Amino acid sequence: MTVRSKRAKPSPAQRALILRAQGEMGIADIATIETVPPDAVRVRIISCGICGSDDHYYRAGRIGNFVVESPMVLGHEVGGVVDEVGADVTHLRVGDKVALEPGIACHACALCASGKYNLCPKMSFFATPPVHGALCTEVVYPARLCFHLPPPLTTEHGALCEPLSVAVYAVETKARVQPGQVVAVFGAGPIGVLVALVAAANGARVITIDMNAKRLDALKALIPNAETLQPCTEAEETAAAVRARAAQVGAAADGGTWEGDVAASIDCTGAEPCLRAGIFAARSGGVLVMVGLGRPEIRLPTVEALTREVDIVGCFRYRGTWPRCIALMASGSIPLDALITHRYAFEDDAVRSAFDACNTGQGLDGRAVFKCMIKLAPEPDDQA
Repeated sequence: MTVRSKRAKPSPAQRALILRAQGEMGIADIATIETVPPDAVRVRIISCGICGSDDHYYRAGRIGNFVVESPMVLGHEVGGVVDEVGADVTHLRVGDKVALEPGIACHACALCASGKYNLCPKMSFFATPPVHGALCTEVVYPARLCFHLPPPLTTEHGALCEPLSVAVYAVETKARVQPGQVVAVFGAGPIGVLVALVAAANGARVITIDMNAKRLDALKALIPNAETLQPCTEAEETAAAVRARAAQVGAAADGGTWEGDVAASIDCTGAEPCLRAGIFAARSGGVLVMVGLGRPEIRLPTVEALTREVDIVGCFRYRGTWPRCIALMASGSIPLDALITHRYAFEDDAVRSAFDACNTGQGLDGRAVFKCMIKLAPEPDDQA
């Protein structure tokens, strides 16, 4: 007999991190969804990563046209344990650890029909106003968007699937990185580091550019053969340094293992100087993939891109990436455990400390921050 629930009745209330208004957030009670639809599961949230967008909503009250106009639960990088299974769900069982893909598309529009569901105009995405997020005790969620985490993966790996998905989509779908290529990654924040790791896992040689020397040193510990550079004053100078480093990589290949130019520039900053440098650095026929969000309008060397056929490619969220992310983590090819630099309890003061650490890039312990993880409950033991 299939066990559909491990609890007789859900509690009428649960705890959630609520952004009430710009600069005002705290943990409070919200209502629990009592009934699980046939195609859904109830997931007890164990781990939730803090994303830059969470911090931006907290401090600015908006991101572009998405404005916090009423209280909203934060958080979209989550992993948890299935506590209840809908009547029609067959691929999950009570006790399974799962990663949640945080966007629900309509699957009725032309974009969804074409497979580009990440661009769905009716997308309902965790912690994007007015949709509540998942930094809460539990959620009831479509089972098709809950992906089983095989042992020994934990719910922290599940939470990391979301930022890793950004990297996988950028590297494998948008940049189409191939073994032997040289890839320039602009920015060594959490997404930039994940992009570098995924590119390396796909057999590329990575050159990462960032102003923060400590972040570059930390990246070298994760990718032993990583090349790192700090940017120059002008974008053209930065690009020249990147091209020179790529040529050195190619010259040292001894038989052509590595190409000697930049096949893809992947920008994870949204900063105009980096985007400009990315175009200048990419080889003719190469690509600039735009991952980081910056100002609404910037100046780019379009003639340079046009005359050398450097494609400028937008990259928004992801689609169909969760199975690939889980496979990468299960294989051990990406050392994601090392990226969780700070963990915090699900308490008001601790959560505020986590947001401050994300904002400043440094924890109270003085260490550089890559990923802050909120632990809502202890990690359950794996099932036998």
